[in-house]
Amino acid sequence: MVYGNINDESGTGVLFSRNPSNGDKELFGDYLINAQGEDVVSGTRNTNSICANGDQSKKEGIITQKELISRIPIKNLNEIIYPTLDPIAQKNIICNGLAASPGAACGVVVFNTESMKAKDIPYILVRTETNPEDIEGMNIANGILTARGGITSHAAVVARGMGKPCVCGASAISINYNKKIFTTENGHTIKEGDYITIDGGTGE
Repeated sequence: MVYGNINDESGTGVLFSRNPSNGDKELFGDYLINAQGEDVVSGTRNTNSICANGDQSKKEGIITQKELISRIPIKNLNEIIYPTLDPIAQKNIICNGLAASPGAACGVVVFNTESMKAKDIPYILVRTETNPEDIEGMNIANGILTARGGITSHAAVVARGMGKPCVCGASAISINYNKKIFTTENGHTIKEGDYITIDGGTGE
């Protein structure tokens, strides 16, 4: 975006022609006022949402449902069939963020790749925001939780590509990497090694 950060009447953003989380035909994206494109995709700032819901009752009629299903490659099935939480299960919601990549995951909280030593333990990688150096940890983790960033941030885009559940922009959490804990605005303290569950479909 040219001159996206010239003043408060300029801006920048990322826009999808379809919802990247569920494939619905609707405009979907993030934007920031007085900012550059890297501010949106890096996840260093919480973004504003662009969402224009289409009329879901209208069918495009381009191909039949049977044809659509037949075109799905076997290797892509894991990207559309995600684990979900029991809708009637009791929940203790400690914070909410953006539903950045669908699916639910439960695991041990870790704050960096170096803490993921055991291969048979499910992990939830918790970061303020992710960057390319976190790719190895994101690949190992069952899910990703970030305190900053939007649906077009690094964490969200990479998680969707990997088929990993991800909640971004959970601004109610504060991470202390030195103490290996994160705290929430409602008084919860979560230590490295504690189990948490994230739902990338709802942002919980």
